[in-house]
Amino acid sequence: MRPEPIGIGRGMFGQVIRLRLTYSQRLPGDPVSLVLKTPAGSAGNRAQAIAFDMYTREACFYRELAPTLRLSVPRCYFARVDPDTGEAILVLEDLGRLQSGDQVGGLDASRARTAVTRLAAAHAQWWDAEALRRFSWLPSLDSPVMRRLERLYGRQWPAFIDAYGAHLPAGSAQLGARVAGCVDEVLVRLSRPPATLVHGDFRADNLYFAARRDDDAVVVADWQVVSRGRAAFDVAYLLCQSMTSDVRRRHEWALLRSWHATLVACGVTGYSFGDALADYSVGLLLAVVYAVVGATLDRGDERGIALARAQAARTFTAALDSSQPLE
Repeated sequence: MRPEPIGIGRGMFGQVIRLRLTYSQRLPGDPVSLVLKTPAGSAGNRAQAIAFDMYTREACFYRELAPTLRLSVPRCYFARVDPDTGEAILVLEDLGRLQSGDQVGGLDASRARTAVTRLAAAHAQWWDAEALRRFSWLPSLDSPVMRRLERLYGRQWPAFIDAYGAHLPAGSAQLGARVAGCVDEVLVRLSRPPATLVHGDFRADNLYFAARRDDDAVVVADWQVVSRGRAAFDVAYLLCQSMTSDVRRRHEWALLRSWHATLVACGVTGYSFGDALADYSVGLLLAVVYAVVGATLDRGDERGIALARAQAARTFTAALDSSQPLE
């Protein structure tokens, strides 16, 4: 077995290693490589992940929800959580045969459409489903663990604006200061029925596409912040952070229409496109919170720093473009 570090500069809360396997006798179907995922090497990043139950959530997702989800996710061979530390170890399918999205460069409209329509099927599967509540490890977006975001945002906002203010559009400082007073309200609004399964970190670096452009398959990885909430947050998070602002502005409406149409085609009723737009606008505010909280973590390398700058600038631009008023 030969280990190879991968994913450097792409994630903040875990370390990912490819394991090249050798066999004395390899049987048909045996993988030639696997991926080992362990907690973050940075003590600060790891502590924040544990505070938000990220490692527990991801391990439980792969054990209990992934097998029946109407969405392609990496096959999980092993998942174990240490109940004393809240840390976990995962052994996952190696997705190296696929093309990972590039969040710094940004998704084009075609791949963004593939992502949101595939995710819509999973949203519809668990739409307003009371059964989601039986998963005790799966928090609502307004749960006590998620409400820690308000204090964390307030504590990190000054450092964020000092580090990234020069990269933000005009009006960002005022918007960010106003968001500080309504984080809990945003979480409550995104938790009202109809709630569903929310990925929570639905961005290009966590998406793996087929190499051929005529193949619209996508595999969705990294389920550390999976939760229950309004589905449009996932769409807002993807479009505002994983597309350049110019590309998003040109295709935002059509992508939202495609996502909503897929929900309806999958059987969702009583949720209008106007409802989706309202949820999307509120979702952009939570994306602002995530951009601020995440930007001050240890980013690891130059690619990670470039990613933080892109996330911050694009997210604030999208939120400022939105007409959703703040309470």
